Amino acid sequence: MKPYFLIYHYSEKANLSSIDPAYYGSAVSGRSELRRGGSGLNKSFFYTLDKPEPLLQGGTRYQLYLPADWKALIYDIYEDKDKLHLEAKARLLANHTFPYDYRLKEMLETLLIEKGYKGWSNPNSPLPHAIVLFHAISTFKPKEAYVAYHYQSGEVLESGAGLSRQSCCFFNQHLSGSNLKAMPAITTARPY
Repeated sequence: MKPYFLIYHYSEKANLSSIDPAYYGSAVSGRSELRRGGSGLNKSFFYTLDKPEPLLQGGTRYQLYLPADWKALIYDIYEDKDKLHLEAKARLLANHTFPYDYRLKEMLETLLIEKGYKGWSNPNSPLPHAIVLFHAISTFKPKEAYVAYHYQSGEVLESGAGLSRQSCCFFNQHLSGSNLKAMPAITTARPY
């Protein structure tokens, strides 16, 4: 059994079995430049809250399960702890390429993939609850998804044991440490 975070994706297309970056831009009307890579590498956009951009309201809403261990592999491009913006700019200049915004973004995403990141986020953007992933994610609930957490707060949102958030908090406060290890799906402990 694995912990997951609930995330959301909105599309004009219904009945998708996965959200796959290979189809980047194909569900957004009038955005053919996205399919040509004019906005960086192929990627898919998700939300950590069930609040899409107004442009996407009215489409199909997908609730997805992001493996909890992926959270550490989603790079905060605002904090930029690895100084990847500088590295991306330096690579472009070394290739005698002017670092226009779209080239810089594409190089930054290339570096993220090279370094093993699954995607990126920017908590200082107008959409601080948006995340970008470079990998496909199934639209079906994984069989091993016994517990799903809120991406930002770590609160339990779903439990395979059918426990409410209040029940999970009760168990978290009243069980000993050894019992918590034996019953990880009914605690509110953050999986990261």
